[in-house]
Amino acid sequence: MRAEHLAEQFPCVGLDDQALEAARLIVRHGLSGVVVTDRMRRPCAAVSVYDVLGFVVAPYVYESACLARVYDEASADLSACRLADQRVRGMLSDPPAQASEVSGRATAIELAVAMKRLHTSLIVVQDSGRACGAVGPVQLLTRLLAVA
Repeated sequence: MRAEHLAEQFPCVGLDDQALEAARLIVRHGLSGVVVTDRMRRPCAAVSVYDVLGFVVAPYVYESACLARVYDEASADLSACRLADQRVRGMLSDPPAQASEVSGRATAIELAVAMKRLHTSLIVVQDSGRACGAVGPVQLLTRLLAVA
């Protein structure tokens, strides 16, 4: 099966949209991430669940994982509040990683290779230079397991 047949419409967020709303979109739709678009509404990056989680936890906690144990439950519950005052661009690496893209003619195996090689959970599918949707890991694995 080709990527153009696997591609689904994924919610898009702009670089200047609220990070909290992007996170809520991911949760509301049970997605692995959302596509980030530039001012011209062209895909320019993707924000994954892992990007959101990485932003919710303070950077110094990642540097010293034992600090995670210091957080009590009340503090941990409030950690997502960091998203409230941030924009989507604040969750992206600096400079932002380019949106992972494949041609609509790419095969399911090419999609799997791209996801693994690029360490991404969301691939934008291009058709004639325009985004026609995206493929997440669950969709792809569902297709690959269909014949097993």
